[in-house]
Amino acid sequence: MALQSIPSWNYYTGANAVVKIDGIDVGEAVAIRYALIQNRTPLYGYNAPLFNAVADGQVIVQGSLAVNYITHEYLLAVIRSQVDVVDIIETPDVSVEDLDLLSTVQIENIILSQDEGRKIEALKDKFWGPGPSALRRATNDYNTDLGTSWGRPDQHTRSVDIRVNFGDQLKSNGSTYHILENVFFLGRSMGTAITEDPLIEQFDFIARRII
Repeated sequence: MALQSIPSWNYYTGANAVVKIDGIDVGEAVAIRYALIQNRTPLYGYNAPLFNAVADGQVIVQGSLAVNYITHEYLLAVIRSQVDVVDIIETPDVSVEDLDLLSTVQIENIILSQDEGRKIEALKDKFWGPGPSALRRATNDYNTDLGTSWGRPDQHTRSVDIRVNFGDQLKSNGSTYHILENVFFLGRSMGTAITEDPLIEQFDFIARRII
């Protein structure tokens, strides 16, 4: 009798989990927690001791992302590293998926094809970072755009997608992942203590769903 093959099992740990925001590695991420909550409600018929149906209710994902504290705007810088180029290029001929295939020279040529005023501002933002006027807008306005203003991640209306990879991504049968879609940050928190442990900053968020 032929021996049955034993299936290969993979067990994952936090050490082999990688967090990405819109395709950018969050290298300082040390922990992520999230839970999908659905407030399903039982429906009872007249004089029924047991429920007869269940209403779907509403779905929300709640969680938090913890990162090593290395600078005050580390997480926002990770988000902006992807958003900056996407917002500068406003042409129907270039999609977000094409950005990785473009060289710096090609991106600059697209910028130069725009009108004179936006061309100058776009080049300033690209090579020098946001100017004083952009910083003032970020500190005064809430619900601003990540592509044009700096500030707290929870100040902005733009959502991001968080992908959590588990295992060796180079092996098709040795990895898996979760994607948290339409993530909005709610706030940040951090505590200090007289220890040698690194400082950890936590960002709470909500998301639309997990796939």
